[in-house]
Formats: sequence, structure tokens, C-alpha cells
Amino acid sequence: MAVASLTKHLERRKMQFASTPLNKFFEMMLADGIVKGQEADLDLDKKNRMFDHIVEKFGLSRGEVLIVDDRAFRGVKYGNKNGHPTVWIQKGKYASELPNAETGQPTYTIHDLKELKDIL
Repeated sequence: MAVASLTKHLERRKMQFASTPLNKFFEMMLADGIVKGQEADLDLDKKNRMFDHIVEKFGLSRGEVLIVDDRAFRGVKYGNKNGHPTVWIQKGKYASELPNAETGQPTYTIHDLKELKDIL
């Protein structure tokens, strides 16, 4: 498994990755910073490059790589565009950012990360 995160607090996120007991389940943890005032398209490009890097490193077909994200306009859009199954976590700060014609619909929608085990 891998995780890719964009954050305004890069050092804090790196510390979270390093200190979480869940890190033993991840082969790769990537984080990149968001610059205040930066265009959303640039952030989307960063996230897409992170996803591409992960897919390339695992050497799997795109259909074998499940993209899980709480933001439809990033993860779901990327997954649908690139032939991945997708999971949208409709919870928290971005729960009202609904999938649309541009993002496409997720393969699965969940409301709590605990539900992911039922999909895997």
C-alpha cells in the first residue's frame, strides 16, 4: 500500500507518517506541500504526479491499483481518467465536494475509512 498527501503543513505531515503505527502497512508514503495562494491546478498536477509515481513503482496494471481519496476532484477524477477503480471517502472537510461529470462517479463511496476493509 502507498499513501500520497498534499498538505499546507509538510513537516507536520512527515512527522505524522513517521510516528503512525500504521506505517508498517505502507511500502511508500509521499507528501508534498501546497503553497498558500497556489493555483488549484498546480496542486492537482502534483497529486497526479504522485499517483503516477506510485503506480510506476508498484509495477501493477492500473486496474489493480485502487485509488482512495476524500476529494473527488483529485483522486476520483485521476482514477477514472486513468483506468483505476476508485473509492471516495465522503467524510470530513470535503464531504460536500460531490463527484460530477468532470470527475466521474467513484467505483465505491464510503463514509468511514473502516468501510475500506469490506472493499479490499
